[in-house]
Amino acid sequence: MSHKLITLVRGKASFQDQHTVTVFPSGTEDSPQVFTADYIIIATGSVSASLPVPGADLPGILTSREILEIEEVPKKLCVIGGGVIGLEFASIFRSFGSEVTVLEYCKDILPRFDTDLAKRLKQSLGKRGIEITTQAQVTSISENDGSYSVSFSRKGKEETVEADKVLMAVGRRANVASLNLADVGIEFTSRGVTVNDGVKDTIPHKEKFNITAACEVMAILTLAEDLKDLKYRLGNILVAYTFDGKPVFARDLNAQDAMAILLKDALKPNLVQTIGGTPAFVHCGPFANIAHGCNSVLATKLAMSYADYTVTEAGFGADLGAEKFLDVKCRFANLKPNAVVMVATIRALKLHGGADKNNLAVEDLSALEKGICNLIRHVNNIKNVYKLPCVVAINKFTSDTDAEIAYVKQEVEKLGVQAIPSDVWGQGGQGTIDLANAVVELCKEDNSTFTFAYQDDEDVKTKIYNVATKIYGAKDVAFSEKALESLRNLEQLGISKMPVVIAKTQYSFSDNMKLLGAPTGFTLQINDIEYRGGAQFLVAIAGNMLLMPGLSKTPNAVNMTIDDEGKIDGLY
Repeated sequence: MSHKLITLVRGKASFQDQHTVTVFPSGTEDSPQVFTADYIIIATGSVSASLPVPGADLPGILTSREILEIEEVPKKLCVIGGGVIGLEFASIFRSFGSEVTVLEYCKDILPRFDTDLAKRLKQSLGKRGIEITTQAQVTSISENDGSYSVSFSRKGKEETVEADKVLMAVGRRANVASLNLADVGIEFTSRGVTVNDGVKDTIPHKEKFNITAACEVMAILTLAEDLKDLKYRLGNILVAYTFDGKPVFARDLNAQDAMAILLKDALKPNLVQTIGGTPAFVHCGPFANIAHGCNSVLATKLAMSYADYTVTEAGFGADLGAEKFLDVKCRFANLKPNAVVMVATIRALKLHGGADKNNLAVEDLSALEKGICNLIRHVNNIKNVYKLPCVVAINKFTSDTDAEIAYVKQEVEKLGVQAIPSDVWGQGGQGTIDLANAVVELCKEDNSTFTFAYQDDEDVKTKIYNVATKIYGAKDVAFSEKALESLRNLEQLGISKMPVVIAKTQYSFSDNMKLLGAPTGFTLQINDIEYRGGAQFLVAIAGNMLLMPGLSKTPNAVNMTIDDEGKIDGLY
């Protein structure tokens, strides 16, 4: 896929329409140049008025907040403005494969910084295939059939660049164009940083942030059997490499005891009580889309020692939470489930069938018929891949109609599986007695045939392939050069026996969130593979998944309040 990213800074500009901007040099009407893009993004800074651009309020001109919410990477992206904002956006979209064109108003890319650094940055742009033009001035932006034309002038010469989106990064130092800085020791990537760059007597290195739910310590806490196992796993965290390429683990720094001291109380499961008076252990929280999605081994085994029946939940869809529970947690903890309860909602099935997400409360048998394939694949995976007894729980909403419930039951029963409505939300425990009785009967069935989707002795690529083809419905798996390089580098660490956790979108069986239902024939793209020595598994990153997701446009925190008496509101 070819993308174009354009960054323009300062001066006077005018939008012809939402896809086209004309830029005038030095704020005059001389020598205008035109740029076109599908999207135009305005990343405003402290002095956004320093770049007045007529037409900037067109519907397709996006702000820096809005660009983070687009559902797919544009083929061509025009960024107007610079500074750190321009750097970050340009680097992010370039890393996604965008064709990048930079228009910089100033003579140098980084006028406030060392000229040698600026020279190195500009050289790196060429290596990365990023075109940069300094002393460029945006004159106008116009829209044509869903794309944008951005006009600019440089030394009296007019030029036009086409793009899908346009970003305006305007600020007090809006003078840095779009670039990828990996070659020069500086990197602004999605949730990424370079540590110690330019610091005397230090070793620069690249790092990134992971959300707590995806970090290795969370996985270790979840999988540790006891304090001894916790210390052992913490010691196996890979923290660095020596100059001759040998791995350095936390145990080499004698850090495992100090870390275990911090976690000794966190290792103990939390006992809570449900509204219905049922005891429950709530312990640990790795997400199932970017981690292994299960509660702790300690909590599960503790519950099993105190109760005749233990119910444990795995996150998101069964292609994520159930797969990782069965292939990772059960493998490590030597657990063999007696039964699987597949939770489904009629609303979700209608969404998979193409229904409008704003009209899911309306009866829509046509959409339900198209979306039922999603549930059928999940059920077949449990029955035919893992070979476990299964029952479907229809998590009932007040908007579900009798006809919709009857249709789901009818289709599921064709698989030899019961589908039972469960109304815990409306009736509490009384609303799920039928389901509970069915589970009790199901637990009497034979579960000795339980098997995994892949075996320990299979190589890493085969393990990923088996999950992709058996569980997701993929035709094949493609590994990026970065993923293949990671595999080669990790071979010395003895990764052949490790299970694999695939970080993948929760919205689809594929790595494309828009492929709903039960897609087939697609190729799963693996873009990187990361080592989790303490957790004792590998993380394969599919598609554009981030292990440090961003907040929503309006995070929940803004709705939380506490009054003068200490009463808290807005948590739920």
